[in-house]
Amino acid sequence: MNNSSDTMMSWLGRIAVMLGIWAAAALLINFVVMPLYTRQGNEIRVPDVRGQTISEARQQYGRRGFRLVVDDERFEAVTPPGVILDQFPAPGGWTKRGRRIHLAVSAGPPTAEVPDVVGEPKDDAIFKVQANGLKVDTVGYAFSDSLFEGLVLDQRPLSGAIVDKHTLVQLVVSLGRAPSEVVVPNVVGLPDQQARYLVLKAGLNVGDVQYDSYVKRRNGVVVIQSPFAGTKATREDSVNLVVNRR
Repeated sequence: MNNSSDTMMSWLGRIAVMLGIWAAAALLINFVVMPLYTRQGNEIRVPDVRGQTISEARQQYGRRGFRLVVDDERFEAVTPPGVILDQFPAPGGWTKRGRRIHLAVSAGPPTAEVPDVVGEPKDDAIFKVQANGLKVDTVGYAFSDSLFEGLVLDQRPLSGAIVDKHTLVQLVVSLGRAPSEVVVPNVVGLPDQQARYLVLKAGLNVGDVQYDSYVKRRNGVVVIQSPFAGTKATREDSVNLVVNRR
């Protein structure tokens, strides 16, 4: 009886060992051998195309069985247009031949179109420029026989130009017709910017502007001008100002 039991246990042990070997072999074939076998000749490593231009990547990797597809364009201030920023699948993995590599490329810096503001009132022109995503840098003034005072006489860049959104727009605003006689205007007591404008409209230049503190005067107004108001002058002579700054 004992011999029969020992023989049975021996056979069961052998069967268990054989089943274990078969299971290990099956796992090895399924997870190691077969992937290597099926990958050979059918799957290739995904290249890293980031930092290359589309044309460079297609020329280099299009012949290796990849299809490069642009799915996304991103504004990048420091990356030239057409340079690849990101990709999927990620580089280094395995994929089948003919697989698409989806790309995000640089569209360059954000751009805007310069609007046409010539002939429009200054405030309307500034609003229109800002509505297009740009900023007004400086506003100059010049006499004009064709445009009324306060209308935009010229602009830079010209309308229709496609520019970087960091580009600053310069405007020149009409002062109307040039005066026949040049007389120094009275600007004492006026805000700094208004005083400058009236000096220019009189056909004169704004000369030296100094800032000083006067307790009994409003902050930001002209307290002294030279020459005095009413003085006859030659066109483009300068008027010096002292502005109160507390």
